[in-house]
Amino acid sequence: MMEKPTRVEAVSAFIWCHFIKAMRSKDKINGEERVFAAIHPVDIRPRASPPLPHQFFGNAVARALAMTTTAETEPDYYELAIKLRDGIKKTDADYVTRIEDGDSFLKYSANNDENDPAFKDGRKILEMCVFTSWCRLPAYEVDYGWGKPVLGFHHRPPIQEFDSLFGH
Repeated sequence: MMEKPTRVEAVSAFIWCHFIKAMRSKDKINGEERVFAAIHPVDIRPRASPPLPHQFFGNAVARALAMTTTAETEPDYYELAIKLRDGIKKTDADYVTRIEDGDSFLKYSANNDENDPAFKDGRKILEMCVFTSWCRLPAYEVDYGWGKPVLGFHHRPPIQEFDSLFGH
């Protein structure tokens, strides 16, 4: 049983659930097997061993991945929130050590579900939701000597069906 989900987990699970339902309607038309991935950025500073200093900000974010398929039962928010939390929990000290090693991380990544050969030959289609929350990322706390930032924003990459809850 999962503890109460965080606000970010709850909103992400809600959006991911409805994204899956919308994309499943395409399955009935095309008959393709779809795999749905949710990606969250994770602050790896406290997860490193030893932890990185609090003042460290640059490139201290890793990707947490959760996946589900069309073969699974109709998704609900609770199950998806559990998958999201489990994906985030996998971004632990061992994961950070693999990232630091480089070669170890590449070998680890090559064996992930997202690198299934069925994606390359078209038997499966990967549909991705990428979420971002700055709630626990210290972007507004960083001070390079001229004061803390007062405004942050992201650019809109040329991604199909991109939406932002950031106001842009």
